[in-house]
Amino acid sequence: MTAFLLAAGVGAVLGAFRQPHGAHLRAPVVVYPAIVVVGVALQLAIGWFDPGMQGTVLGVSLAALTGFALVNRHLPGMGVLAIGLGLNMAVVLANAGMPVRPAALVDAGVATPDTLADTDPGAGRSLERDDDLVPFLGDIIPVEPLGAAMSFGDLIALMGIGAVSGELVRHARGGRSGLRRRLEPQAQRELRIGGEPVRVGEDRGDVEELPALIDLVDSEDRVGDEAGHEPHGGEGSRVPVPWRGPGDGTDEVLAGEREQHRTVEPVK
Repeated sequence: MTAFLLAAGVGAVLGAFRQPHGAHLRAPVVVYPAIVVVGVALQLAIGWFDPGMQGTVLGVSLAALTGFALVNRHLPGMGVLAIGLGLNMAVVLANAGMPVRPAALVDAGVATPDTLADTDPGAGRSLERDDDLVPFLGDIIPVEPLGAAMSFGDLIALMGIGAVSGELVRHARGGRSGLRRRLEPQAQRELRIGGEPVRVGEDRGDVEELPALIDLVDSEDRVGDEAGHEPHGGEGSRVPVPWRGPGDGTDEVLAGEREQHRTVEPVK
C-alpha cells in the first residue's frame, strides 16, 4: 500500500509541472466509486481474517479493484492499472494467495537465509512452493528501498496509478481557470485599439492581461489617407494605404463585384 501511495504522490507532482488540460475537455467522470472503496477496505482488513481465508480475501479485493479500473478505463492510465491488478488477481486466485519467492525476500533485506523459515511474507501471501501455478507472476522482484518483494503486476499497477493521478491533477489545474475565462461576461472585457493589452475582469481581483490580437474600427468611421482625402470609389478595403498612381490595382474591386452596364457581346 505504501508503494501505491508513493506512486500517486509522484504522479500528482509530475502532473502539476505538466501543461494543464484545456477547459474545453470534458471533466473526468469516475463511475462506480463504491467498488474501489470495497476493494481498498478488504485490502486493509485482510489481517483480521483467519489465515486460511486471507488469500481468498486478497483475491476478492483485487477482483474488485480490477473491475473498477476496467469500468473506468476511459480515464488515462486506468487501462494500465487494470492490467497490473489483473495479473496479480490471476496469480492470487490460482494459488489461494500470493506466492513470494524466498530469494527475493533475502535480496530485499527482509530476511536472511537462516531466518526465512520464520519470516512472515505478509497477509494473503506465502512462500513460493514447487507446485504453485504461474509463479513468475508472484512477488519475485526484490525492492530493497521499500524492503519488500513485488510482482510484475505491482510494477505495472504503480505506473497506472501514477498516470491516473497526474491526469487528474492536470484536469484540476486547467479546467478551473480555463472555464472561468470562457464564462467571463462580455461586459467585463475591455478591448483597446493600437496593440494595447486586453484586460479581462477589470472590476475583479483576478485581472488577466492578454496580448491584443484585434484592432476594432467602428462601422461608421471614415478612413482616409494621411492627407485627409476620402477613400475613392467606395468599394475599397477602407484601410489607409499610401497614395497610388494610375494603373495600380492592388485595391481595386474584383471584376465580379464591379457594377457595370453594357451590351452582352457573343463570343467569337
